[in-house]
Amino acid sequence: MRFSVVLPTYNRAHLLERSVRSVLNQSFSDFELIIVDDNSTDDTEDYINSIDDSRIIYIRHNKNKGPAAARNSGILNSKANFIAFQDSDDEWHKDKLQVFYDKFVNVIGLEYGLAYSRRSFIALGSKKLYYPPSWLPKKDGNVFEELLLRNFIDTPAAVVKRECFNKVGFFDEELSCLEDYDLFLRISKYYKVLYLDETLLISHATSGGVNSADFSVHASIHLKIFQKHIHDYDINSSIICSKYISIGDYYSLGNEYNSARIFFRKAIDINKTNIATLVLYFASLGEQYFIKGIYKFCRKLILKIKLIFSLRPELF
Repeated sequence: MRFSVVLPTYNRAHLLERSVRSVLNQSFSDFELIIVDDNSTDDTEDYINSIDDSRIIYIRHNKNKGPAAARNSGILNSKANFIAFQDSDDEWHKDKLQVFYDKFVNVIGLEYGLAYSRRSFIALGSKKLYYPPSWLPKKDGNVFEELLLRNFIDTPAAVVKRECFNKVGFFDEELSCLEDYDLFLRISKYYKVLYLDETLLISHATSGGVNSADFSVHASIHLKIFQKHIHDYDINSSIICSKYISIGDYYSLGNEYNSARIFFRKAIDINKTNIATLVLYFASLGEQYFIKGIYKFCRKLILKIKLIFSLRPELF
């Protein structure tokens, strides 16, 4: 068996068919599909039991543990040496596993531990975006420092060698989100990463958008990951500066401007000539109802200026 595909799900019975079928209909058929039901209360189990395919392994948690724990359960019950991941609201291209087999499993050297492909994202309103972004200067090889700035590897676009989990551990179950970012940081510290420049995955927007509470949670988790890897960030002050700006921006978008200013000031202490940080810091001053519009206006203006001059948008 070449691949173990791990698919965690929780109350997504209405979305599962598209996701599951895109895996089962792969042109490369030598895999097992491990579906981990994180204690769903809908008819997820009935749907999975209705599928007649011996490649499916169904695991159900007796309580809701979160996506990191669900993925870990799948990995621990897998048999193959290469672990692929799928989400319950995503859709694979029919040749995804074949491409990974041809270009990663069957070719790559021992120094590589992870491979990932480009993905398309269909946002609400049918706008299609592609990830990782085209401006990213380094997408494969030794990408550890690049990943310290931001995560650009989507979990359902990734295939990981089993030995990586033995080396760096599993998904951190203490993280309520961004657990994939933390894992990929740990893997890229010891292994090279292969980027497959093909769109092999479609992500579909399935909710009403991100609200301020979501941004606040992301800010706190980014801070937790930063603190967890603080000794790695010490290698480059400009990376620390960019990370402070990113955390401050998340807090601002979550309407937590006092927390945002703390991190903007930290970034300014490192680089007092970064005009973008100074603008955002002063835009975050004042009463909340007043600054929300000003902050977002300045944020958009900075991004437009960077795009016009083809500058890397390191703010976000």
